[in-house]
Amino acid sequence: MYRLLTILFSCMTVAASAQQGQLFTVELIKSKPGEMAAFEAAWQSHVAQFHANDKKVRYVHSILSGPNLGYYQLMEGPTSFAAMDGVNLQKKAHDREYDEHVLPKIAVREGNRLFTLIDSLSYNILVHPDKILVSVYNLKRGALPAFLTELKRTADIDKKTNSNASYTCYVLQLGGSKDQVMVITNLPQGFAQLEAGISPVVPEAFKKAYIDSYTQKQWNRRETLLDDLVENSDSFIAKLNKELSSPLEATGK
Repeated sequence: MYRLLTILFSCMTVAASAQQGQLFTVELIKSKPGEMAAFEAAWQSHVAQFHANDKKVRYVHSILSGPNLGYYQLMEGPTSFAAMDGVNLQKKAHDREYDEHVLPKIAVREGNRLFTLIDSLSYNILVHPDKILVSVYNLKRGALPAFLTELKRTADIDKKTNSNASYTCYVLQLGGSKDQVMVITNLPQGFAQLEAGISPVVPEAFKKAYIDSYTQKQWNRRETLLDDLVENSDSFIAKLNKELSSPLEATGK
């Protein structure tokens, strides 16, 4: 329960709209059978030709588990809604090159969803995460206020106890009637961090600090909160493909 609650966050529109310049697009891509190397070469050439001087960065992770095993997760940002009003003089040439050289190597494209990074519900953010656990949550209708409150408490207690956790929280924008959230949990010590599962025993320091701050009654409520607020969820692990992503120096690391 502790790990799940530390890697969740609320998708309140008001909170998200306050995070200007924190928009990221997320897309899942699978290359055609036998075309993985060709896709990667075409992608690298396209990025070098049209995105070498971008202010945005691109994270490309190879998915290593779950139904999307073998897919790439492409994440690009940060940007803003205001930036979308800008004019890209290279758009026609960009789209033509992508359609002619990259697209023919792709079997499946899913999403191109728009997320907002929520700083206040994230903790110890890594700029260029390598091995990660990605969790996607669909919330029950009307669950957002309680969800937001609890997740803010989690981040605050992690800061107070100087936790070694590391997670980044995103909220889906323009998602229609259902609220979806995505959380990337960074694994700086590798996938071995998951040996105890994604819901390890709650650190005693976290529990004590939580009860001191919010009472025993609120702690007891917390232990059933996930079932109360989440309709369904999915998780998978992934590893950064450095050759396809923006160079480290582009991220400031």
